Amino acid sequence: MHLETLEEDFKILWGKINAKGNLDAALQELNQKYNTSEQPEHHAYSARQ
Repeated sequence: MHLETLEEDFKILWGKINAKGNLDAALQELNQKYNTSEQPEHHAYSARQ
């Protein structure tokens, strides 16, 4: 799976494992943003300038 094509890759995975449930609800949850902030957090692994 790749972040650039996450939704499409997730649909493929869903089919390959014969997942049961509501695919639309799962996709909505997949796209839900949590812990968002206006400024990105600085992490120790961020590129140093």
